[in-house]
Amino acid sequence: MPKEGSPPVSRSRIVSLYLPLWPTDRIRKRLGPDAPAPETPLALAGREGRRRVVLSVDLAARKLGLRPSIPVAKAQALYPDLVLMDADPEGDRLGLEKLALWFLHRIARIVAVDTPDGLVLDTTGADHLHGGELPMLKDMVHRMAGAGFCARAVVADTWGAAHALARYGRLAIAVVPSDKTTSALADLPVEALRLPSPIIEGLATLGVSRIGPLAAMPRAPLALRFGPDIARRLDQAFGRMGDPQRSGRSSAHIRRQRISGVNFHQHLFASVVISASDIRQALSTSGTTEQCRTKTGFQKRDVFGDHLCRHTQSFCRSSERAEIRRVDENIHAGQSIHGFPPAGCQ
Repeated sequence: MPKEGSPPVSRSRIVSLYLPLWPTDRIRKRLGPDAPAPETPLALAGREGRRRVVLSVDLAARKLGLRPSIPVAKAQALYPDLVLMDADPEGDRLGLEKLALWFLHRIARIVAVDTPDGLVLDTTGADHLHGGELPMLKDMVHRMAGAGFCARAVVADTWGAAHALARYGRLAIAVVPSDKTTSALADLPVEALRLPSPIIEGLATLGVSRIGPLAAMPRAPLALRFGPDIARRLDQAFGRMGDPQRSGRSSAHIRRQRISGVNFHQHLFASVVISASDIRQALSTSGTTEQCRTKTGFQKRDVFGDHLCRHTQSFCRSSERAEIRRVDENIHAGQSIHGFPPAGCQ
């Protein structure tokens, strides 16, 4: 198992903002006064292959024991009072992108969508602008709660550690010191490492359910039986290997929205968190041979994963400034929707 305090690849500080009820919170927010009451169990359904299954559940449904992946017919039979609505994965994704744009211009210099239920923010050197890391996280969670969304936030040296603790940790808001990553992860279930289901099931047959014991096992036998994923995820979580995170926006969408019609003889400004490689690819496929220049609102290139770039609001298109203002007004309003955030969210 890695020694406490072993130096990571970098001293970045990464926030994982987890929105555990994002799809159902968003539906309730959209419906407003017509939304089911908070105590009414709500589930969103969609298709997995040929089956129609529950994809998301709210807090009330979770308290009843309902979980995603159960067939819709079974859910309705077991829970007669369940309110069932259609899931909207595309709307959920677009909503996260709008939220990312807001955080990009209000909280952190680099933000990416962490589909399907969160954001990842590089807050390195930015926490002092918000009174420190703990006040910064509290502000994030409280702003989301005021807007009607359940949220958890964790900051750590790595995305893997922050992601794991935000979803499986005991605290809804947590700051992991740079020398405490190993101990903070030790008691978490191995599912927190984002390993494929077959590997999780295989580890269960060996009696391995926690990250600490898994990290202490010899690497060679694990690699022989399960492949390289376990070692890679452990090294990413402990900061011994880079863990790039890209925006959920596809390169095709970026080309359509950001590249088409741009005068390539001018600077190319990335107006949201996007990948510079996508811009270069778009330039090459359009027949443009000039060097792609990405300019940000800072004097140095901002890099996170695959050269994710951003700029300040002054470079935004008017439509994006309007979108930021709309989200800003929504978040700053602090108005609860039918008693949101749900009791027990935190």
